[in-house]
Amino acid sequence: FYRAVLLVCVLFTVGTFVLHLRWIIPSGTIFTKDIVPRYKLLVCISSGRQGSQYLTAIFRSAGIHADHEPDPKMTGPYLQMTLHNSLRHSFNERAVVKADAIRDIMTHLYNRSYPVKKKTNYNATTFQQDVYADTSNMFIKTWPDILEALGPEWELGVVILRRHLPLVIKSQYELGWFRDDHTQQGEWYYGVHAVTNSRDRLHFQPFKSLESMNRYEQLIAYNLEIETLAQDFLRKYEGHPRVKIQQVRLEEISGSLESAQKMFRGLGLKEDKLTQLPPPINQRNHNKKYETTLEECENQIRSFFSECISYNCHVPTLPQLLPISMPNSTR
Repeated sequence: FYRAVLLVCVLFTVGTFVLHLRWIIPSGTIFTKDIVPRYKLLVCISSGRQGSQYLTAIFRSAGIHADHEPDPKMTGPYLQMTLHNSLRHSFNERAVVKADAIRDIMTHLYNRSYPVKKKTNYNATTFQQDVYADTSNMFIKTWPDILEALGPEWELGVVILRRHLPLVIKSQYELGWFRDDHTQQGEWYYGVHAVTNSRDRLHFQPFKSLESMNRYEQLIAYNLEIETLAQDFLRKYEGHPRVKIQQVRLEEISGSLESAQKMFRGLGLKEDKLTQLPPPINQRNHNKKYETTLEECENQIRSFFSECISYNCHVPTLPQLLPISMPNSTR
């Protein structure tokens, strides 16, 4: 009798281990050779104010469970980890924590009775079970190594989302970014001078001291930093068998169903699920307290880029600047 009980316990333990093995096998081990990805995580690379909430709406309209900035938000201390240390140094404290939360949501999609441990912005009940989207702009800042933490049964769909840069700067300026009384600096966005680690990622290198930069210049430098990180990610992951990357303009996917469906094809999604575009979204207009003009933002960008040339400061290619004519050496 005791032997039978012991055998049942052993079989139960082994079965449980095998059932959960897919969550714990590290990517790249000998056990992953023949594993085909079962789940797709969709993420977004954005500096903020570039349309990530609209991208969320597009995904939702196609039957994809999409959250914008769900818990854990990966801000504050997580941002400080990546600004001051290598990604590898804080991998377990960041990427593993985020991966656990994503698996929790995916388990809920497969089993509606399973409670989600982390808060999401809404509770989906009729969405695809094998795809999940998190469109937080913190992805490129604090969890770009999520694929390694998730393991071989996952693949990544990455949207590098861009918008006409002067419009981005204008919106960020009007919301008070980089003002002394804007408490979110260092929480989910940061000045380029805050970066003290550049061992495993490329960063935009400022040519002026923080004290000599006006708010426009701080905003421009921040957006150049995010673009530098985006292009560094592109160089590292383009062609990866489990990563699909699409570079899109907000102006295109918000104004053309065909462009949005093309993005879906590039991400390996079912384009026939997207039959219409959601209405425009701008949820921050009521928070804009400071005034500037598009012309002033354009002039500040031109001036900053001219100084970059003078100081031989490298500026990443900026497709979101078009159609503004900029010096050839900065494009």
